[in-house]
Order: sequence, then C-alpha cells, then structure tokens
Amino acid sequence: MQKKGLIDIEKDIENFWNTHNVIDKFKNLNKDSVQHFYFCQGPPFTSGEAHIGHAWNHIIKDAIIRYKTSQGYNVFKRAGWDMHGLPIEVKVEGKFGIKTKKDIEIFGTDKFIEECKNFAITNMQAMTSQLKELTVWLDWENSYRTIDKHYMEGVWFGIKRAYEKNLLYEKEKVIHWCPRCETAMAGYEVADGYKEVTDTAIYVRTKLKNNAQYNNQYNNKFKNTYVVIWTTTPWTLPANVAIAVNPEIDYCIVEYENEIGVTERVICSRNSIKRIFGGQKSKGNDMKDIKKKKYKDDVLGVNAKNKEVKTESIENSEENSKDESKNENLNNLNINIIEIFKGKELENLQYEPILNIPAQNKVEHKIVMAKELVCEEDGSGCVHIAPGHGEEDASVGEKYHLYSLSPVDESGKFTIEPYKGIYIKDANKIIINTLKETGKLLKKENVTHTYPHCWRCHTPLLLRKTKQWFIAISKIRDELLRNNEKVNWIPNFIGHGGTSRFENWIKEPTDWCISRQRYWNTPLPVWKCEKCNNIDVIGTISELAEKGYIVEEGNLRNLKKLNSEEEISDLHKNFVDNVVIKCEKCGSYMNRVKDVMDVWLDSGSASWANLGYPADKSKMSLFPPDFITEGSDQTRGWFYSLLVMGTIAFDSVAYKNVLYHGFTLDEKGKKMSKSLGNVINPKDVVAQFGVDVMRMYVLSITPWDDLKFSMEEVKNTDKLMNMLLNVVAFIKTYGGLDNYVYDKYRSSKEYFAQIKNDLQIEDRMLISLINSLVKNTKENFNKFNIHTSVNETEKFINILSRYYLKLIRHRVWMEKESKEKETAYFTLFYTMDKFCKILSPLAPHIAEYIYKTLFTPTTEESVHLYLFPEYDESLIDEKLNTKLELCNDIVNCVLSAREEAKIKLRWPIREINVNIQNDKTSDLHEVEQAILTLANANKISYEKINTTMKIKPNYASIGKKFREKTADVVNIIGKISDEEYKIINRHGRIKINGIEITQEDIKTETLLPEGIVGEKFDGGIVYISTEIDEELFGIGIAREVIRRIQTMRKDLDLEELNVVECVIEGDDEFSTIINDSKALIEHETRTKINLVPLHSEKISEIYYVKDWEIEDFEVRIGIKRIKK
Repeated sequence: MQKKGLIDIEKDIENFWNTHNVIDKFKNLNKDSVQHFYFCQGPPFTSGEAHIGHAWNHIIKDAIIRYKTSQGYNVFKRAGWDMHGLPIEVKVEGKFGIKTKKDIEIFGTDKFIEECKNFAITNMQAMTSQLKELTVWLDWENSYRTIDKHYMEGVWFGIKRAYEKNLLYEKEKVIHWCPRCETAMAGYEVADGYKEVTDTAIYVRTKLKNNAQYNNQYNNKFKNTYVVIWTTTPWTLPANVAIAVNPEIDYCIVEYENEIGVTERVICSRNSIKRIFGGQKSKGNDMKDIKKKKYKDDVLGVNAKNKEVKTESIENSEENSKDESKNENLNNLNINIIEIFKGKELENLQYEPILNIPAQNKVEHKIVMAKELVCEEDGSGCVHIAPGHGEEDASVGEKYHLYSLSPVDESGKFTIEPYKGIYIKDANKIIINTLKETGKLLKKENVTHTYPHCWRCHTPLLLRKTKQWFIAISKIRDELLRNNEKVNWIPNFIGHGGTSRFENWIKEPTDWCISRQRYWNTPLPVWKCEKCNNIDVIGTISELAEKGYIVEEGNLRNLKKLNSEEEISDLHKNFVDNVVIKCEKCGSYMNRVKDVMDVWLDSGSASWANLGYPADKSKMSLFPPDFITEGSDQTRGWFYSLLVMGTIAFDSVAYKNVLYHGFTLDEKGKKMSKSLGNVINPKDVVAQFGVDVMRMYVLSITPWDDLKFSMEEVKNTDKLMNMLLNVVAFIKTYGGLDNYVYDKYRSSKEYFAQIKNDLQIEDRMLISLINSLVKNTKENFNKFNIHTSVNETEKFINILSRYYLKLIRHRVWMEKESKEKETAYFTLFYTMDKFCKILSPLAPHIAEYIYKTLFTPTTEESVHLYLFPEYDESLIDEKLNTKLELCNDIVNCVLSAREEAKIKLRWPIREINVNIQNDKTSDLHEVEQAILTLANANKISYEKINTTMKIKPNYASIGKKFREKTADVVNIIGKISDEEYKIINRHGRIKINGIEITQEDIKTETLLPEGIVGEKFDGGIVYISTEIDEELFGIGIAREVIRRIQTMRKDLDLEELNVVECVIEGDDEFSTIINDSKALIEHETRTKINLVPLHSEKISEIYYVKDWEIEDFEVRIGIKRIKK
C-alpha cells in the first residue's frame, strides 16, 4: 500500500474534523473557564482575495489562539472585517462607469451605498473561505463587520467621548485633497503615497514696489529691483500673498543683462546664484544644472521629508553641459554682485503681484521672515507663500496675519478668472506662458521629485483650504505616551525607546482630520443647527431614537418621531441623513453634517465595538484586548488608531500585547506585484505542498523581519514534514508488528517508574529533549516568540528521525520480546504523545494525523481538544542534552569530512579521531556508541594526529607591499623556520635579510597524514580515516545492494514487513563479496537471496528485474513477494 502524501492526509483529516464536529467543539472549549484571553482581530480589508500577507498574519493569530486554548483559556477569537472605505467605492465606480461624485448623485446615493455593501459582503465571503482553508479557526460565523449597525454605534460612542472631552472641533485648515475622489486625506494616508514625478519648475521675478517710504529708508538700494522666487507648482501662484526669506543668510542684489541687452537687478540668496545664472548666455537661455540634492517642496510643506531632486534644463542642455565648469566660479557667470546683505533687511518690503489677475487685487504683497521655511540648497532663497495651498505656508500666514486665497474647488478646478473651470495641472502651462509674455519668467527646468498621490485612485493630490472636523490629538499626547508605556511590544524597540517608530510617531502628533466627503463610511454623528450653529453629537442608537425625527418624503413639515431603537434599521448615510434633531437652543431642527468619517475610526474602535459595546455591556470585562498582531504599516494605522480611541473612550490602554510583523516580499526582497510577475498566491503554495508546510514555513520566520518568501525554503520544510511522516510510519509499522499499545497503563507514572532504569542512553536523551521542548515551547509562546518554538520543533524532528530512529532500529527489529525493544517503543510513544500536542498549534493536520495513527483515543477524539502537555523537570537532563549537542557536532563533522573525501554514508569508515578543547573527552564516553552508529564508523579515538604546518606567502599582501622585491620575499617566506614562525606569532613581525615580514604577509596550511581528512567545529576538530580495506569494501558493497533492493521494494509498493525472494546476478568477484554479507542483506531487506552467475538468464519473468551498476560491477537484481 502506497504511503499517503501530506495533501491526501490533510483531506482525510479535514473530513474527520467535519464528520466529528471537531472545529465546533474546539470553539466551545473552556467556555466555563475563569481564565479569559481576549484576542482582537485586526480586521482585514475586504479587497477580494487573501494574499500571502493575509496568510502569514492569520496563521500567526491562529497559532496563538490554539496555544492559549490548549492552556485552558476561554479565548475570545471573533473574526472581523474592515468593510467601509474609498477602495470599495472606487471598485463600484469602475463597475458602473462612474467618474465623479456628481455621477454618484445621478446614479443615486442609496443605490450606490447598497452596491458598496454588496461588494464588501461578496468579498468578505470569498476571503473567509480562503482563510479557512489555511486551517485558521477563528469564529468566522460570528465575525464582526464594521458595516453592521451595532458596530457603527461603537464608533459613534468613541466620537461622543471625544466631544465630551472637548477634543472634537471643526475648523478651516489646509489639508491634502484628492480632486478625483473629492475628499480630504489625513496625513498618514499621504505618507506612503509618494511617487516620483517630473514637473516643470520655474524661477520667477517680481518687482519691489518703488514708493517713497522704502526709497527713503534704504537710500534707493532696492529701487527698480526684482525678487526671484522658485516653485514646482506654478498653479499656486494665483494664491500668492507673500514671499518668505531667511533673516540670517546672505542675499545679493545681482545685476545682469536680459535677452534684449537691458541691465536688470534681482534679489536672490547668495547660495542660489549659480543655480539661477550658472552657464547663462547673453540671450538669457535656460541653463543646465544636473545634480542630486535634497528637496523641500515650497508649497506642500512636506515636514521632515527630504526628497531627492534631479533638475535638468529643458533647452540647450547639451550645449550648456560643455560649460559646466563655469558654475564653479562666480566670475564666469557674466553678472555683477552689487551688494550682499542679510535677509532681515527685506522684511516688510512690498512687491507687485506676480500675476495681474482680479483675485490678487485685495492682497497686500510683502516679504516676511521664515527661517524654518527657506532651504539654501534649492531654489532662490525666496519662497513663494500661498497660505491657502500649503501647510507650512498657512502657519506663516497665521503668524503674519496674511490674506489667504484657495481658489480651487473640490474637483481641482479654479474658481477664479481667468482660470475658472480649468484643472490646476492644465493651468500650469497657461500661467507659465503668461509669466513669459510679461517678462517675469527668468528660467524653467524639469525637476524630478516625489509628490503625494491618492493611495487609492493614484491621482496627484493638492493642498487646499477647506472646513473639516478634527480630533485634537495634540491635547492627549501625554496620555497616549503613558498608555503606550503599559503595552508589551514584541519586539520592544518598535514601541518603546528613542528609536521606536511608534513612540516617535506619538511624540509629535498632529490633530486628526476625521471627516471625509464620501458615502461608504460610518457617518459623522454630528447634527448642526443652521440657525444658531449649535451642535449635538449622538453616541448611541438609543440616544438617536430618543432625540430623532424621520423626515418623510424629504419634507420637514412631514416629520415622524422615532419611538424605538428597532425603527433605526441602519446607521449609514442613506438612513441617518433623513433624521433630524430638535435644537435645544433655538428650537429649530438640526440636520446631520454630510461628512462621513475616516475609515480608521472603524477599526480603531474594534477593541470595544468588537465586544458589542455600548449596546451590549456584558463582555466589557474582557477589555482591553490581551493580544493583537498586524504588519509594520500599522504603526501609523491600526496600532495608532486603537491607542488613540482607547485613550479617548476609556482613558485606557487599548491592548496589552502587540506582536509586530514585517511585510511579505519575494525572495530577492522586492515587493510582490502583478506587473513584476513575482506574486505568490497562498492557494498555489497550499495546492502544491499542503497547508501545514505553508504554516510551518511562515511561522519559522522571525516575525518582525520581512518575510522574503522562498519556494526553496518551502521545499525544505516539505522535506522535513515528510521526514516526520516517515517517523510515524516507522512507529506504526513496527509497533503494529509487535502489537504494542500505548495504553492507560503504559502511559502511567507507575509504569514509567518501573522501566526507568532499563532506558538506554538514547531513550533518556529523547525523553529529556521532549520535556525540554514542552518547557521551551511554553516559554516561547508565552512571550509570543512563535518562530523560536518552530525552529526548536524542526530541530527536534531532525534529531528524532536522523538520530534516534537510527540508534534504535536494531532494537525494534529483534524477533523476540526484550527490555531493549519495550523501552524503545515506550520512548517513541511517550515522546510522540507529547509531540503531537506541541505540534497542534503549528501544523494542525499532521498533529491530528500523528494522534489518530499512533494512539487509541481515551478521553478526547481529537488532539485539538487536549490541554497542552506538561513537562517533568526531573527528566530534563541538561548535561545529557549537552552531550547530544556534542554528539551532533561530531557527526556533522564526519558527514562533512566524508563529503570532502567522497565517501558515502553507507560505506563504513575505520576510525574517527576526535580532538576536543577544554578536555571534554569524558563527555563523549557515554555517547561513543551513538557516534559510531550515526557516523557509520568502526572505532573512535582521542589521540592527537601528527600534523605539519606549511608556511606560504600571502600574495595579496606582499604584491602591493614589496612590488619588485616580491620574488625575494617569496623565497624568504618559503624558508622560514619553526623558531622564526614563533617569533612572528609572538611579536607580529620579524626582520630577515633586512626585510620585515609581518603576519599579514604569510598564510599557513595544516598538512595531514595521507589517508586522513579533518573538519573543525566550535569545540574542536574531527578527523576520519579515508582508507577502505577489503573488509570495509565488502560491507560498503553490501550496503549499496541493500539500497537497490529497498528501491525496488518501493517500486512494487511493498509493505515494510513483506518478505521477498531475491535473485542477484553478478560476476564471480561480486558474488564472493556478496556471499560474505548475505546474512546482513537478508536481514536489512527482509529477503531470501539466491546468487547466480552473471548473464546466466536464471531470473525468470515472474521477478521484477532491474539492471544496476555498483562500483563498476554489472549487477542484475530480481525480486518477487513470497506469499504466505
């Protein structure tokens, strides 16, 4: 019967789980336990397909949940889904060909919201199925959904608490805005949306006003002088109100001739002269300035985002590149520097409008001081200020009480003449042409820089002034830091300390813009009176039912009082926008503000909304969650929003333990994308290798590192899991042959005490290791270090398969009952009983398979219904474990030495010689026989091997050092004596024949006696004898024959215990060799052998026959099963 593979085993196990309702029984485990463990699901967004990142994330969660359940905890393990948001809206828009918000209004907002809901639910169902296939046993049937009424009520509750704490406010501010989605964007949404783009940057001159006040004050210094500004966003110039300079840096009045020969004077920073005038010709052509430098966007005000810039002149770049050397010296620029002065002298000087348009008529344009805003490395040192289109610009505007213009609508089109109705990017060319025609364009160039784009639709964002709702995070900064100190971050450096990304994010908070001008989000629960501006914030459904009236048929005269919560079927925009509230101040009816909320408020409320609060208060004793885990991007996302909302709603930490994990990348460390063709679908991995291989692989990765997904490593894990299946098959086969049953008696402490003294050293070693593994697994899981536990588990499988089974094989093959056989079986079953329960959180199918295959269920029908095993400290022998490590090191050295000597493991070697540091030879005496068996060697010794050392020249050093004397130095090094070498070792150098030789000039090589190969390890060195005499050769040939027969048995799908008849054809020499080892071959292969001459044609057709070449011998082997 052919052995089943992992995938077939998993199918059988899943059928077993389904037939016996194991998953439901697991979910209900420990329901009456007083120990609770609250896992809070970071809700995945319902994008439609679970990717490899979802798989890793949920497998980690499932492993923790399984472990905590096995510890006796009543685990709250509700799944959850993030189902609101702009991405879903964009998908629905695409489905129905919707381009703008106006199209949505025509389509119908009720219908649009319903379509978004259907899309989200369909994707949730698909992703639920995909994640279930990874054997993730969350409570999927009772998942929380952020679109459900009572969950949204929980979000409203948090906003109500913010309002009660005076943290909620409405204000007109400059914010990032997506013109396609026509909505505001919070700073965290912008941070990861930067893309490299090439824009036209311009240097523009604008004339200082020549009125009497300034002429008298500055002795005509600035008469008929222009100021040069630089911008990468010409479309913001219609909103210009000021120019900012640095009061402390040097500025110059520069005199030059324009393209028609007229002398003109401009003001710019001293450091910008070469950027502006470098390479200029008499005609005033554009200049070449190719550099990489740090960029500070003069309008976006990107805080602490030093962006790389590459600038390249649009015209004459090839010609000007020949004159690049001129940029190094101001004398070559064909300009005159009239005067150098500090920027503070420019304060309050007025200038003429850059653009002569109606909107600029009300503006009093002046120069202001802004040291923090002016970057000397770029531009002209004079920064164009548009408070309506820049965050930093707005701050300068507030400081100097500047007029503010923001003449751009929601769709990114101008609202003023002469650009009204024109999209801002399209207006760039018009504005540049106007500047050129009016003689104000000094220079233009292509600038490659990073610019923020909408994270969902990828449209370039803009900054515009608009009225939005905010939560004042700045007011609760200290509370956030205090609550974060209570969190156990894994690893600690992510959440705490000077290098912590999360803590640093909290230390410099900006107020959170929570309003969005969209449809498919939780509505902002703010009702506002249009008459007196009074507001009311609703925190619960019961409060809305108490205060609200339904507007029927859109007519305020036709109101119906809400009488119960049941009448409120939904909290989405299409329902609550028809609810009005009576104003307590003036008696008018208040309408809800039309905004919805940032989707991060949904998931940020999960720690209580997941529990059903405030509608259901019965589970709030679980708050805050014991454990959460998500990817590294959530430091600015879910981890942050949870902490903020927990602090606001309950003055509490929002989670106790958080495990931070990295991103999933391809094996080269690149982000997976369809365009690169490097996307790995978890379904494909599972289809090829099975679920448990996938689980063991991803769980073995240090979670806070990025997962560089390697199919080669998956294959290695697959080999390891199949090795474990072979162990199970071995135990089942031989245990079954001997009718060994690990029953209640054999698993008792009394029985263990009875046989304890009969245990062999390898038995005691394995028992010690399994108890250590139980202990370490508990410690690692309790610290959420799953990867360490997996790596130790994998190491244990290797020891079990490659060491222990080899050491006991002869014991279980004994025909008669014996203590040696009994203790071997006992050790195996004792070990596997604990091991399958250790494995259950990691590889659920294989753990169940081990349990079902080897054990007769006594109390529970599934391994997943047991508590985690206990360990016996008295059975953990650290000294024995250390000896095993030493044994392992030595055997690995022998294997490496064999590889170097090209001696297969099947071939015995005569002797192993072990030289151990610190005189630990005594540690080996107890494990000598194990080493010999595992290394397939006849003898072990500890005598020193006589080696000689050869001193050679290090050509890499002496070639550079001695040049033409190299040959002489090589000759000297070749004759260095032992005494001279000792001097070099002691002093680092020696002088011979007037030439100084240092340690760097020589290399040494240890020469071993002929027939000896050595291999080092941390504790010493192992030598093996490579000489194969006649006796060893004969055994080696026998082993080769054994391997061929075993291969043929496998071809015929024979059971281990099936006895076969075997005919071997070979020449006389081969037959003589085999005849001496016939008994060994028959025993190892369970065969009855008949030796016949080569080509005698005595192998009939009833045999399965194969021809082999074994060490230059032509051999034909035929086998057939002997029927009893």
